Amino acid sequence: MKRSIYIVLILAFVVLHSFKPSSLKPSYCDEMEEDFSSNPPAATTGAPGEVTCVNCHSGSTLPASGIVTFSFSGANDKYATGESYIITIGKSGSVKTGFEMTALDDNNNAAGDFTAGANTSLTSHSGRNYIRHSASAGISSWSFTWNAPSTSLGDVTFYYSLNESNNDNNSQGDQIYLGSNTISYDLASGVVENKKRAEAVEVSLNSGQLVVNLNLPETASIYYTSQNLSGRQIDFHSFGQKQQGNHVLTIHLGDKYTAGFYLFTIFIDNKPYTSKIVLP
Repeated sequence: MKRSIYIVLILAFVVLHSFKPSSLKPSYCDEMEEDFSSNPPAATTGAPGEVTCVNCHSGSTLPASGIVTFSFSGANDKYATGESYIITIGKSGSVKTGFEMTALDDNNNAAGDFTAGANTSLTSHSGRNYIRHSASAGISSWSFTWNAPSTSLGDVTFYYSLNESNNDNNSQGDQIYLGSNTISYDLASGVVENKKRAEAVEVSLNSGQLVVNLNLPETASIYYTSQNLSGRQIDFHSFGQKQQGNHVLTIHLGDKYTAGFYLFTIFIDNKPYTSKIVLP
């Protein structure tokens, strides 16, 4: 009998000492914040039916107006069907920030889609499209492309949630900013003849340079972006305004590029012309 008691006590001692508290790994928002330093989960923009960054980061929730900068490249905050526009969002003076954005029509359905820029990535959920940060430390603003739908959806609202982290490696004390900006459909774009449909754009590769030949029927603003096939923006440059006529633009391809396929997009007053180029 005593022998049985001793065996039970020994087994109990072994079990208790093998179950160390350090072997448990509690799940806190601290760990989630570390994970979400890049690519936060979808549906955290504060749009109708969605949560915000405060779902994981505790702290104050404040309106973004007057604090977070939002810029849209379309004139007078209007869009035309089938056009592409550059959006920039950010907060100056921040050490570590993150964001997520979606675009919805008046029925809260997805409006257009996004093309990722530097330090951003794409995701989708329940029929909605999202652009979000893929890097946060030392970054205070992001630029990317919104592609307008092929048919008019009326007003389009961009909903976003921006987290300003205090960079203390936990989810406490962060500032969450919620905002929305609405753009409207440019009615004139649907009835006025667009002369730029007669533009001629030719892109070729020559001795490590991209040569762009343009034939413009009228004065236009010209800029370009490049990205790899994963959607990551590699380069962006504005050529400013060019007068009517023929132009030859040269883009120097430096060490930003390695061998592979790239998409080079020339924008003529927000009208994109994309070429797929393979670099040896």
